[in-house]
Amino acid sequence: MRYFDFTCCRGLQAGTVQSILSSFQSSLEELNLSFCEDAVFNIDTAMLPKQQKLWKFAAAFITHVFLVMQPRMTQLLEFLKLMPNLRHLNLAHCFRSASTWLLSKLPRYCPRISYLDISGSLSGNIQSLAFGPLKELQSLEMLEINKLDENFRDYRGLVGSVLSECPKLSALSLRGASCLCDADVCCIISQLKCLASLDLMYCPQLDGSFVLQCADLPSPPNLKINLQYTGLTREHFPSIPPSLELNFG
Repeated sequence: MRYFDFTCCRGLQAGTVQSILSSFQSSLEELNLSFCEDAVFNIDTAMLPKQQKLWKFAAAFITHVFLVMQPRMTQLLEFLKLMPNLRHLNLAHCFRSASTWLLSKLPRYCPRISYLDISGSLSGNIQSLAFGPLKELQSLEMLEINKLDENFRDYRGLVGSVLSECPKLSALSLRGASCLCDADVCCIISQLKCLASLDLMYCPQLDGSFVLQCADLPSPPNLKINLQYTGLTREHFPSIPPSLELNFG
């Protein structure tokens, strides 16, 4: 058995997950625990070294398992650091207070991550410096930071100091970034040379001027930008550069 999907299994018990990992320890490659509300994720760390083959782990919306108590966050780290080949990590809406602490550990224990989703997991007075460890993830190709805290405004710092150091980053999702402005988008487009997909859905501050601002700047070829639910329509853009593909829904 290579793949187990427990999506939406409310009240999932630790013994169930542990039994699965124990029974299929030699072949399990993917484990999905997304949306398992009230789940108890308590894996015996003694068996973790046997999970080297597990490369895709998703735990979106597990809210009361890893974060409410620090020992659970520590246990998650123990789980991750014994999977150096992990490539796909989904921790959307999993935690709040300890999020920056976990980010600082990821490059050391999971250096091969190519997809990372930390949407809705950062709150408080977050600064671009908190994302610094991401630039050490040299294999990172897709990053989702949807619903970033509404007080965050330093997107240019995030791009210039951190994301521009990720040489393979081709897809970035910033859905629901309430303070993202057109100048920020222009910075993203001009500095992320490999970007092929930019998701700006539900970003209300955009007026579309980034298209004109970027007309004379170097930008990735064939960049797809999702502008659904931003209030922008095709009528806002008399002309669109051939290098941009805008989706209005």
